[in-house]
Amino acid sequence: MAWPEAAARDLRVLVYHRVYDAHTPGRGDPHLWSATSEAFAAQMAFIARHFAPVTAWQVADALAGVAPLPPRAILVTFDDGYRDFLTAWPILKRFGVPALVFVPTAFPGTARRFWWDELYEMVATTAARGVQAPGLPAMGLRDAQERWRAVRRLNRVIKGLRAQEREALMDALRDRLGEARAVQAEVLSWDDLRGLAAEGLAVGAHTVTHPALPSLTAEELHAEIETAHADLTREMGHLLPFFAYPYGLVDERAAPVLRALGYVGAFISLLGRNRLGRRSPFLLYRQSVDRRHSVPALAASMTAPYVDLREVWRLLRGR
Repeated sequence: MAWPEAAARDLRVLVYHRVYDAHTPGRGDPHLWSATSEAFAAQMAFIARHFAPVTAWQVADALAGVAPLPPRAILVTFDDGYRDFLTAWPILKRFGVPALVFVPTAFPGTARRFWWDELYEMVATTAARGVQAPGLPAMGLRDAQERWRAVRRLNRVIKGLRAQEREALMDALRDRLGEARAVQAEVLSWDDLRGLAAEGLAVGAHTVTHPALPSLTAEELHAEIETAHADLTREMGHLLPFFAYPYGLVDERAAPVLRALGYVGAFISLLGRNRLGRRSPFLLYRQSVDRRHSVPALAASMTAPYVDLREVWRLLRGR
């Protein structure tokens, strides 16, 4: 496949969440299931063949003007530090593709679950035929389609809430739907992360508790960023100077805090080409990969004309 040389020095970034064994039923919100291990292997083979996979440190050097990126540079990232990254890691190593994992630091070494996985499990397994959450109209739960619509609707509401409001709503849902099934801890431990880092994995900051930054007070925003920074420095022994905004939701108050701590860039979750030097390093694009992305679909979505058309479409829609 020939790729336009006009795009040779752009940085493309992919973001995955979960890579899973197709023969093992997944747990938690399927919206976060990015690829089966077989599909992921095919994607990494394609990337290794047609692009130049780079490390996070190479991107940091490029942003600092130390060394340019190679043509067709691509960075592969994962959000949230799910334990099933251990399925992806051997595949990444097989194809020589570096990776960067962003971790919310309250989760490693604990049994905490992400609220969206608990929400999905509650809605998917409840015997209730409907639910009315505080402040929302009644929602049917009579079949799989209604349950999926309810999960997505509740998800959109809950992710914008502050911590106390979110927990109050989750408590109300637990009362109405019943507790979600208990599961083992689903996030990599600090020992896991240190072991993977020794093999070449990069680990970056994703706040402490994964809040939507625009919902926070200034004090809360500082605490989420600065505490995550301190946690990673203590547990990993070094600072990787990149940050990922939870849910991809940008808050203009974050960049000055990040710069003061020594960060050189931060990632959102919108498709786009990063023309380094022409775009704010604290608004770097990432393309989300999900189960719909066969290799041909992923290849098509990474071409410069497609990406540029999507950017124009977002501008026209005012997003």
